[in-house]
Amino acid sequence: MQEIKENIRQQLYGFYIAYDLWLKNGAKPGGVFSQNYGLCANLFDYLTLIGTPCEAALEQLHADFRSAGLNEALPFNEGKEHYHEERGHNMCHMNPARVAWVRAQTGQPAPEGLVKAVRFYEQVKRENPPVETGAWKDAVDWVLEEACQAVNIRIKGE
Repeated sequence: MQEIKENIRQQLYGFYIAYDLWLKNGAKPGGVFSQNYGLCANLFDYLTLIGTPCEAALEQLHADFRSAGLNEALPFNEGKEHYHEERGHNMCHMNPARVAWVRAQTGQPAPEGLVKAVRFYEQVKRENPPVETGAWKDAVDWVLEEACQAVNIRIKGE
């Protein structure tokens, strides 16, 4: 049983390393990973591609989310609408919380700029209603810019 659990951990670690490398190399579409999927769907595709059963690894991923106090279905989103908005804009891979999770699993600390950006975003979110006010839009834009810099990619249109 311990050997199986260790094998699942190795599969997850391999996934996180590959996913992080994909992010660092520009998160280009067309490969094994998708910009409009969260970690669960990307893990499924990754393990399927390498010919490994994925049920146990997905169960462990969900358990890890729960252990961290996160929602196991949408751990990095405020709800389904937020996730669907991310998906619709092909931006799941740029979610700062998702990137920080991946980096934490590989033993890489999240860049300080990303940590500051996420904290600022959370502060503005608490203090302002989620509408396109100047402060809200500035916070979202800054977090997006910091997240992109953290994963070494460009924002579309720049």
